[in-house]
Amino acid sequence: MTEELSVQKTPKKLNLSALISLVSGILSYALLFFHSLIDMKLILALFLAPITALLAIFAGSRAKRLIRKSDGLMGGKKMANTGLWLGWIYIIGIILLIVLAVTIFGGLVSGLNSLLGSIGIG
Repeated sequence: MTEELSVQKTPKKLNLSALISLVSGILSYALLFFHSLIDMKLILALFLAPITALLAIFAGSRAKRLIRKSDGLMGGKKMANTGLWLGWIYIIGIILLIVLAVTIFGGLVSGLNSLLGSIGIG
């Protein structure tokens, strides 16, 4: 008869920063797209959504660092990664939209100036 050694794994403790990262990453999009469902003004949602996206990035980075240092005792790496990705995609998307808006506005102003200059105004 051979004796089998039963090795019990201790359950991994969920990292709270990973959960915060995931929730705030989802919240940044929910504020933007569903602000009218919770009776929130658009301007307030546009102010709060980037803050929650930045929170997702910082909390996700912290969670990944803590999980890496825990030697397998903490879980939540996928949640942290998802929160990080949601936060970065939101921030990059907003930056691209701002650059696009400035470019379009600059083109409109330049076109208006050249139009006014060609008809003798300005």
